[in-house]
Amino acid sequence: MIKRIVINAGPDNVFIAADFAYYHGGVVGDCGSGTIRGCVSAATLTVASGLDRIDNYGGIVGLFLGNMSDCLAIGASVPAVNDNGAIAGFLDIEGGVTLTNCYYYNCTVGNAVNQSDAYTVSAGTDVTVAPADDVNPDKTYDYNGIKRYDTDLYYGGVLYVPTNEVGAYFRLTLSTTIPTESFTGYAASAGTLTGTENPYTLTMPAGDVTVELKGVSYLSESAGITNVNDILGNTARFIRTFTAGKASTICLPFPMTSVVGGSVYTFTGIDYDDVKAEWVATMTDATPNGSSITTTVANTPYLFMPDGNGEVTFTGTVGSVAEDIVAGSTTSTDTYWTFRGTYTRLDYGTAPMTGYVYGFAAKDKTVDGHDIVAGQFIRAKSGAYLPAFRAYLTYSGSDDTFRAPGRDVAAAAQLPDRITVRLLSYDGTVTAVGTMDTVTGDVTIEHWFDMNGRPVDGEPSEPGMYLNDKGKKVLIK
Repeated sequence: MIKRIVINAGPDNVFIAADFAYYHGGVVGDCGSGTIRGCVSAATLTVASGLDRIDNYGGIVGLFLGNMSDCLAIGASVPAVNDNGAIAGFLDIEGGVTLTNCYYYNCTVGNAVNQSDAYTVSAGTDVTVAPADDVNPDKTYDYNGIKRYDTDLYYGGVLYVPTNEVGAYFRLTLSTTIPTESFTGYAASAGTLTGTENPYTLTMPAGDVTVELKGVSYLSESAGITNVNDILGNTARFIRTFTAGKASTICLPFPMTSVVGGSVYTFTGIDYDDVKAEWVATMTDATPNGSSITTTVANTPYLFMPDGNGEVTFTGTVGSVAEDIVAGSTTSTDTYWTFRGTYTRLDYGTAPMTGYVYGFAAKDKTVDGHDIVAGQFIRAKSGAYLPAFRAYLTYSGSDDTFRAPGRDVAAAAQLPDRITVRLLSYDGTVTAVGTMDTVTGDVTIEHWFDMNGRPVDGEPSEPGMYLNDKGKKVLIK
């Protein structure tokens, strides 16, 4: 008996016929007799060149003359040879071979793609799906990875249901890690899901089913918001990956009473530093702290500084009025600079992303031969674009306005390619200084330390020797 063999998908699961061209399978090549039970294969079978009599290729077994039960071929790939199949290449049915509860899903056999004799019931984001435990115990079996529930197989958090069970009822155990106040229940992408608590009942449709949370909207940079009515009144979740010390922009259609994983800063304005001859954007800490600031403001563009590497999840409740769900903006006191959010992808040169536009550099890169440092606002050029749920900076003043009296004409003759960013605490103290890349729109924040390794608030103003965040000594005069 062959049992409890699991073949996982991956580059190592490629089987090549070396010195003969027949009897090849993802689990076993030639099984003249015996039993195969509880196996899963995602193997890719290939044919070596220069071979004759190419036949008997199967996702699980090449030649099979025994008994097989409770096996899955998931995403297996079998070449176009004589006697091939997603599960077995050759089956001697007349000789008494039996297949019981064996299914294939999303396999390629010859030139036929996405073959399936099973439908799936799977979990959406933040949901787990499992068969209810009230199935007749005499009809269940656990193969240490693949479980049989009557005639259905459960593997990797997915239930595989034979296609001949369309219209049948299935009892499911559903769960989620989201607090119950964040969603209103569960919904099936197809079929009919009934019940208000475990076990739920699913009427199986002729197709795959995904069980999702009701009342929760998942936002993504690639999709943006195409129909605001789809998210009205829902709990919304936006997940994005950040790099420690690399700030980036966000704009979300919901308020947050807390921000886990970093801090948010609101745009205050941009001024020209005559001493350093550079433009400086000021951002003030707006992270909810339970006292002076109780919540962020929906539709407001912010700069987000992550605490570390990895994913950050933003969660809040979207308002119920469609007209209120519009990406907003913040304008400087002189009205020339505006920090604008977007809920759709924007391409530079296409309205509204035209004219003097600055993005924010989230990572180091080279543009037109120039090294761009993360944390800078950089001036947008042809081909630049901005994903949804981010923000960008625009300048609406004239060239005469830009060339303020007292500035060097040559230095002020054009808008800068980079704008320095200064972060302020709640009370106005400078906490960090960085640079906004005006080509990519990301910001790199610099950190300073005294010679004893103690952090300094912002760029040092007192003369002396300091260390920057690259470990280099810098003399401030």
